[in-house]
Amino acid sequence: MGLLVEYRIVSPFLRSALQSVPSMAVEVEDVRLFHDEPVRLVCCASDGDFDAFEAALPDDPTVESFAVLGTTDDRRFYRLSLSAYGEACIVYSTLADLDIALLDNRTTIAGSWVRVRVPSRDELRRLREAYEERDVSFRLERLAHLDVPARERYQLTERQREALVAAYEAGYFEVPRECSLGDVADDLDISKQALSARLRRGEANLIRNTVIVDETDK
Repeated sequence: MGLLVEYRIVSPFLRSALQSVPSMAVEVEDVRLFHDEPVRLVCCASDGDFDAFEAALPDDPTVESFAVLGTTDDRRFYRLSLSAYGEACIVYSTLADLDIALLDNRTTIAGSWVRVRVPSRDELRRLREAYEERDVSFRLERLAHLDVPARERYQLTERQREALVAAYEAGYFEVPRECSLGDVADDLDISKQALSARLRRGEANLIRNTVIVDETDK
């Protein structure tokens, strides 16, 4: 099943354009590779001044050209054609060569957060080397084995998992809540205090194993 890998990189990609709108985030939604044409990216931008971003794009050394594909209330979609310099900063062809699936790619002025599915640690090592060859910093944030059951992967006890699933299915985590803690506790035939403890410990394990970096994987 492979590995689920999350990492951060700092590269020149869109850095110049994003300096004009430091609050903006750009998510890559599609990558199109061609043999004799520039790499094209379909991106979604949010949380910034779109006009200022577009005014800065022609001067960004990683972008050859761009087109606006559409706009919603708070997002704007673009097609970016990368310059030769821009292509030299990215590793999308490497991802394809290594059978690495790109799941998420979000770029801000601080760098890019990337989530991928990697066949094995060998491909992960080669991916890191591809960034190093481009002088792009690489920081591993999370690594999980996809062939490990979710309960073991996130270090949940069976009771914690049961409590989290029951609370979720009953609508306890909805906003506004669709049930009370007591309702879920009654369904599980346990006290509210016991349920609260299981939920807190289960949530802590989920956060520890998904949001917080596991230092042993660095």
